Amino acid sequence: MKSQQDSRCQNFTYMSYNCAATLTEVAALRRWLQQKLEQHGIPTRDRETFLTAISELAVNAIKHPQPPARELQASVNVSAGHINVELRTDAASFSNRNALLSSAKNLETIDPFARSGRGLLIVIKLFPQIEYRHRNAPAQPMECYSLSKAFPSNSAP
Repeated sequence: MKSQQDSRCQNFTYMSYNCAATLTEVAALRRWLQQKLEQHGIPTRDRETFLTAISELAVNAIKHPQPPARELQASVNVSAGHINVELRTDAASFSNRNALLSSAKNLETIDPFARSGRGLLIVIKLFPQIEYRHRNAPAQPMECYSLSKAFPSNSAP
């Protein structure tokens, strides 16, 4: 089930998008995020950075944890000079942020002809300050990736 929420307060906007954890829905989530970032005047390069990272994290949550994610929720928080994009899933891919960082493959050891294995490395290079929180309750696992970027005061948002 897809759902969207937009709310505005003075100098602050919050938007969210919920969907099933499928590759088709990741594409829809990406289009939603593209639209929201564009509406807030986020420069193209920064939009592409957020879109790449969120797409990679969402696909990883579907493909890698056991059990895989069944639901995805993306949220965008925009305030003066700052944007934060979060991805929540009902999976538990990592035990903590250090496990996330250490699971990224080293550039020197990646097979240059491999079809996969670079995603987390790319996300971490794009967002070195990525935040990761999780709850590893067997009946209700949850993880949250948080990506942030500040903008000069004369720029968006």
